[in-house]
Amino acid sequence: MASAQVQSLDIIKQQDQQHQLENINKHHHHHHEGVPLECNSPKPIDEEIYQVEYKHPLEHVWTLWYLEYNRSKHWKDMLNEITEIDSVETFWSLYHTIKSPAELKNGCDYAVFKKGIKPMWEDEANIKGGRWLVTVNKSAKAELDQIWLDILLLMRFGLPTGATKWPFWRSARR
Repeated sequence: MASAQVQSLDIIKQQDQQHQLENINKHHHHHHEGVPLECNSPKPIDEEIYQVEYKHPLEHVWTLWYLEYNRSKHWKDMLNEITEIDSVETFWSLYHTIKSPAELKNGCDYAVFKKGIKPMWEDEANIKGGRWLVTVNKSAKAELDQIWLDILLLMRFGLPTGATKWPFWRSARR
């Protein structure tokens, strides 16, 4: 009998986790369902998800893009629009749900652009644009994730108070 109860609890927990993942997907407005799970699948969820009654809108709506390198595909076909980020709550929910850059396999990239701008030179908004490419040693994966978060926050909020130079995470740790 105890075994049957444990099995029932496991089934309920699995159903609850699946329901939570469905809610996250619904709230993130996923645009492309064909993205390989091994590169963008959400982290396991151990905590409850609360419905947010009020959102703090961002000044601009941003789009998260995902690229998985594949020699057999054209570059544009490897690029996938994942979701739009329109509020502080959406940003943090997404940030804590997707894999961090350090967890992505080689050849996988994230890109964040203002809504309506595609991460490609051919987009009119990028004609005079540039590219930030961050390369870190394999042993510095935690730093890569911190750099990613800092850049995302810089895009929205600018340099933190008291920071005199960028990258400010280096000076803050001394």
